[in-house]
Amino acid sequence: MKVRLQWIDTSKVLAILIILFVHLIESMYDEGTQGLLPAIKFFHAFLLFFFFLTTGFFMRPKASRFMGELGYRFLVRIVPVLAFALLLLPFNAVLEHNVNIMQHGLLKIALMYLVGLPVLAWTTWFLVALFVAELICYFFPPTQHPMKRLVAAIALYAAGWWLAEMTSKSVYILSGVWFFREALIISAILLVGSLIKPLIIHLSNQSTLVVFSGFLICFLITFFTYDLNQITVGPESHRPIIVDRATVIMALGRHGDWFWFMFTGLIGGLMCVFGGMLLPSFKPIPYLAQHSLLLLGLIGFYLHFVNNPLAVYLADLTRDQSVLVAVIFSLLQLLLCIPAIWLLNKYLPQLFGQPNKTGPILPALARN
Repeated sequence: MKVRLQWIDTSKVLAILIILFVHLIESMYDEGTQGLLPAIKFFHAFLLFFFFLTTGFFMRPKASRFMGELGYRFLVRIVPVLAFALLLLPFNAVLEHNVNIMQHGLLKIALMYLVGLPVLAWTTWFLVALFVAELICYFFPPTQHPMKRLVAAIALYAAGWWLAEMTSKSVYILSGVWFFREALIISAILLVGSLIKPLIIHLSNQSTLVVFSGFLICFLITFFTYDLNQITVGPESHRPIIVDRATVIMALGRHGDWFWFMFTGLIGGLMCVFGGMLLPSFKPIPYLAQHSLLLLGLIGFYLHFVNNPLAVYLADLTRDQSVLVAVIFSLLQLLLCIPAIWLLNKYLPQLFGQPNKTGPILPALARN
C-alpha cells in the first residue's frame, strides 16, 4: 500500500484553495475592483507550475508499451474531461455562461472537444495538456540518466516556447490542437520535477528551521521577481487576445519572458511545497488531496456560473473588503465540493481518474 506524503497533500489542497481565491478576485477585477491585479499576477506566476512540478515528482510509465500507456492515460485524463463536460452540460444549457458557449451549438462544441478544447468545463484544459505531456515523458522515464532527462527538458521547453511565443499565427493556432505547444512546456516541468524529487524528499526530512528557511527564501525570491516577467496583452501578430489581463495564462500559451516564467514558476512552486511541509494536516486534507482531480474539475462550476454574478453583486466593495470576502467564499466553495466529491467517487469513480475501481453503476474500465 502506498504511503501518502502529508506535505504533498497539504500543499496541494492549499494551492487549490488559492485557485478558488484567484478565480474569484479575477472576476472582481474584471467587474472594476481596483488594486487586485498584483495579487492575480503573483499567483498566476507559479500556481499551475506547482501542480505540474509535483506531478513530476511521482511520474513514471504505467505500461511497458506505448499503446498501453496511451490507453491508461486516456482513461485517467481524457475520460474525466468528457465526464465533466457531461456533468456541467445541464448547467451550461439553463444558466447564463460567462461566454455563452452554448450559442455555438452542440456540433461545434463536439468539434472543439475533438481538437482538445474542453469548452464546457474549461478548468479541465490542464488534463488535456497533461495527457499529451505525460505521453511525451513516457520516452524519458525516471530510470534514464539524469543528464539525458535534463537535456530533454531544455529541448522540450525551447520547442514549446518557440511555438507559443515566436511562430506565425497559423502555426500558433495549429500547435494549440490538444494543447500540444503547452504540453511541450509542461513535459519539461514534469521532467524538472522528477529530477529534483530526491532533493525535495531529503529536505522534507530536515528540521522545521531548515524547511521554514527554504519557504522564506522562496517566498522572497518569488515576491521580488514575479513582476519582472512582463506580459504582453496588446495586439499580437500571432495570437488572438482572449483575456486582457497582464498575467501568465498557460492555457492560452501566454508566458511572458522565457527565463522569468521558468525561474519564478519553479521557485514559487517550491514555496508551495515548503508551505505544505510547515502547515499541519487535519482530517479533510488527505481526502481532498486524494481526489484533487475531482476537485479541480468541480471548481469549474464556480468559475463558469457563480463567480461573475457574485462579483457583480459585490462590485462596490473596496480592494481590502474584496480580498476578505474572496477568502471567505473560497473556503466555503472548497467545503461545498466535498459532498459532490463523495457522490461522484462513490457512484462513478471510473469516470474520474479511478478506472480500475468497480462502482455500483459502471464496471471497472481497466484491469489492475
